[in-house]
Amino acid sequence: MNDVSSTIWGPYAGADVESSLATEDHIVPLSMNGSDQLVVPASYVNCSIGSEIEGKVAREFSIGLARAFNDVRGQKRKAPRFEVKRASAASTGEKLRVVFGDKGGKIMRVYTPEHSKTSSNPNNSA
Repeated sequence: MNDVSSTIWGPYAGADVESSLATEDHIVPLSMNGSDQLVVPASYVNCSIGSEIEGKVAREFSIGLARAFNDVRGQKRKAPRFEVKRASAASTGEKLRVVFGDKGGKIMRVYTPEHSKTSSNPNNSA
């Protein structure tokens, strides 16, 4: 039986976790503007799985776009940037890439993958 003082209850594991192996898991991920103030103890396994899931969620279109336009910064505190790599022009079908929130502002850039990244007027429709 584990010594009570060397374990901590891990709500995700549903069991005691060795204190020396416990990590902090953010209730609201830092990538979603979470806080170090809202954490629960977790095992390293939960953290690695959580990081993988959080990365995919943060790159999902509606969330990525909302993060860019609302300046929701992650753990590194960098300005969010969201890129759509497989867009196309409605009128011509030309392949495009669209970047939202570039350079820390509410900037939208549209460019073709074949050309260098050049700024476009946000009011232009592709």
